[in-house]
Amino acid sequence: MRLAPILADSLVAVLVYALARTWTDSRQARWAGLLYALCPAVLVTVAQQGMIGDPYIALLVLLGLLTALRGRLVLSAFCLTLAVLTKPQALALVPLGIVVQLKCGSPRQRLPALATAVLTAVAVLIPFVVNGTLSDIWAAVGAMASLHPYTQNSADNIWTLLPVWRRSDVVVGPFGEVPDDTLLLPGLSFRDAGLLALAGLQFIVLVRLRRTITGRDVAVTAALLALGSFFLGTRMHVNYVFLSFPFLCALAGTGGLRLRLIFVAVTLACLIDWQDDLPWLVHRANALMYLASLGVLAYGWIGPSTLRLPVGRRAYSATSWRGGG
Repeated sequence: MRLAPILADSLVAVLVYALARTWTDSRQARWAGLLYALCPAVLVTVAQQGMIGDPYIALLVLLGLLTALRGRLVLSAFCLTLAVLTKPQALALVPLGIVVQLKCGSPRQRLPALATAVLTAVAVLIPFVVNGTLSDIWAAVGAMASLHPYTQNSADNIWTLLPVWRRSDVVVGPFGEVPDDTLLLPGLSFRDAGLLALAGLQFIVLVRLRRTITGRDVAVTAALLALGSFFLGTRMHVNYVFLSFPFLCALAGTGGLRLRLIFVAVTLACLIDWQDDLPWLVHRANALMYLASLGVLAYGWIGPSTLRLPVGRRAYSATSWRGGG
C-alpha cells in the first residue's frame, strides 16, 4: 500500500532537482533533490504515518508548474487538474499555476489548456457516470467538505495560537479547537476569516509575479502559498504542510543560511506536530515556529527593498530571493 507513494516521492525528489536546475547548476540542484529524499518530515509523513495521497499531489503539482514554466500549457493544465481531483489541497497552488501559464505560455495555447482541464475532469468522472455511481461521488465530496469542521485538526497553526477556546458558548476540543462556523465577529466566522486571510496572501504573493517569472520565483511563491494555506486555514491536519517541502528543499538546497534555517524549522515543527501526546503548551510553542518560518520567508519575498541578500561574490538588493537566501 505504501510502496506506490514511496516511489512517487522518489520521483518528486527528481522533480525537485529539475526545478532547482532552472536557476542553478547541477551540483546544487542535486543537493536540493537529495535534501527532499532524506527529509525527516517527508519520511515520517509518508512512510511512517501513511499519508499516501500527499506524494501524488506533490508530484502532479511539480509537473504542472515545471511544464508551465516551459510553456507547455496543455500538459500543465492536465497535471494541475489531476492534482486537484486527487486531493483538493492542491487548489492552494492552482492560482500560481495559472499565473505561470499566462506569463510563460503563448496566448494561442490558453484555450486548449482550458479545454484540457475540463476534458480531464470529465474523463475522470465518466466511469462513475457509466456505472451509475456519480451520486456516490457527490456524496463523498459533501462528506469530505463537512469533515472535521473545527478550527484545526491536530495542526499547530494560527488557530492553536489564537485563544478561540475562550468562547463560553462552544464545546472546546482537546487541543483548543472549536467549530469553525463559530463567529469571530458579527457575520464573520473563523472559517471565513481563514479564507479571507488565504485570499489576501494569494493576492499579495501573486502580485509579486506581475513582471517576470523564474523557476526560483515559482519555488518561493509555492512554498509561501503551501505553508500559508496550512497555517491560516481552518480544518487543517499536520500532513497538510507536506506540500511545502518540495519547494523548501529546492530553496534550501541552493540558497543561503536563511533559507536553510527556514527548512530546518518547518521540518522540526512538522515532526513535533505529529506528536499528539505532547502537552498542549508545546504545540502552541510549535505553532510559533511555523509562524516565524512563514514570516521570515514572506519578508524575504515581499519585504522592504533595502533588504540585501549576499550570494557568493555578488549581493542582491532586491526583495526577491532570486539570488540566494
